[in-house]
Amino acid sequence: MGIQDLIIGPIYFFIIMLIGVNIKNKMKDKDLGGYFLKGLFLKLFGAFGISIIYFFYYGSGDTIFYFRRAVLIDSVLFSKLDVGLKLLFANPMIIDPQTFGYFKAIRAWDASTYFVVKLAAITNLFCFDSYLSNAFIFAALSFIGIWRLYKMLLGIFPEKKQILAWSFLFIPSVFFWGSGILKDNVTYGFLGIFISSFYYLFIERRQLFKNLVLLLVSTYVIGIIKSYILLAAIPSMFIWLYLKFRGKIKSSVLKALATPILLFFIFGAGYGTLQIAGSSFNKFSIDNAQEKAEDMQRWHTYRVEVLKGGDGSSYHLGKVDFTPIGILTKIPKAINAALFRPYLWEAGNVVVLLSAIESSFFLIITIRFFLLFSINMSAGFNYMSKNPIIYFMFVFSFIFAFSVGFTSFNFGALSRYRIPLLPFYVSAILLVTDYLKNYKKAR
Repeated sequence: MGIQDLIIGPIYFFIIMLIGVNIKNKMKDKDLGGYFLKGLFLKLFGAFGISIIYFFYYGSGDTIFYFRRAVLIDSVLFSKLDVGLKLLFANPMIIDPQTFGYFKAIRAWDASTYFVVKLAAITNLFCFDSYLSNAFIFAALSFIGIWRLYKMLLGIFPEKKQILAWSFLFIPSVFFWGSGILKDNVTYGFLGIFISSFYYLFIERRQLFKNLVLLLVSTYVIGIIKSYILLAAIPSMFIWLYLKFRGKIKSSVLKALATPILLFFIFGAGYGTLQIAGSSFNKFSIDNAQEKAEDMQRWHTYRVEVLKGGDGSSYHLGKVDFTPIGILTKIPKAINAALFRPYLWEAGNVVVLLSAIESSFFLIITIRFFLLFSINMSAGFNYMSKNPIIYFMFVFSFIFAFSVGFTSFNFGALSRYRIPLLPFYVSAILLVTDYLKNYKKAR
């Protein structure tokens, strides 16, 4: 960070907030406007906090590397326009004497990293090499997708503004680690666009062309950066779609006949979609997902047990037998790690301690949920059946929790990797808990 951050950074912060105030003032619903402005402020605060953590606490890290590589691309753009344009748009796998050295310097062979670097290079054209300004723009653009998702959910649960705001806008680790020039910030924003576009396209059936384009664009971006998010989201969305269609069939006989046919069609379509995604975004395709998990688990288990590394924040799931049954036995531990760890006694530094406090909250609301649900199971299932998106939230959360819990190696990384699942898990828990609490009072 330099002098330009102290000068240009605050200017961008106030410009974005002024735009936010203007949008808020145009909203008829004052509560909604308040949530919008608070959510936007927290995203910008998270971007600022990320810069402090990485520049002054860690001293290095992904976000700094991305920014420095983006600055390099921009410097080439201004000195050698033709070469700079190649850095932005040419295929780095094709050998070109003009670009080879630059592509090597910015590690362009990693498609997901390089995509974020190119985005940062484009936004940096307006930021004059100010990291903070760039981070604020990333945060604001990501917030657009998150707010679109929040508004979509309000259409389904119009009386649950506060619950949804706490879940999608105010979870500390989400607005903190989900900000700045990071993959997690970009994918979280596009995940909001992806899910809302799916809903408007297939369930609401409105603005078909617009939502189809947004769905395809968000699929592409998420697929390039972190395609394993799609591997969790797409099957969950087809289950949501199935339950939505099933509920419209009145005849029990037709429903019984339609269920296996619809299930076959939807899961077949889901598997086909995943195979297509896997062929396009091979890094996390179904065929090599197990191989990557094996490599990561072996290395990280060795790192913890033999090298004793991880700065007090490493964890592992014990010895893993990489057979279908062996992997299945690790599902509970992996999900538990993603949702409820680190425990308070596992905190080895301040950053992990804050994560542990948050995880304790997730554990408390989950215990409360199970207590209420065990007393009113029929009411709970009835509420979820009327709102099948809650099934989507749970299925997506558990699939994603397993994937990140099984392949992460320390709590610091886990705090970032689990960002996409937390809003959905927390909102599902709180929505059902709130219903059961009020249902109990009404009896």
